[in-house]
Amino acid sequence: MVMSQNLTTLSSELVEDRNMVILTEYESNTLRGNLGLPYPENRYSL
Repeated sequence: MVMSQNLTTLSSELVEDRNMVILTEYESNTLRGNLGLPYPENRYSL
């Protein structure tokens, strides 16, 4: 049956994903900082 094959494949992929490392602490508070991107200059500052 096609559905049971898909379920078997999905369940095996989920088990593999459980072995991934999940970061809980980051170096910066922003995505920009974590990616190492420069902060743009404020165009309204003098």
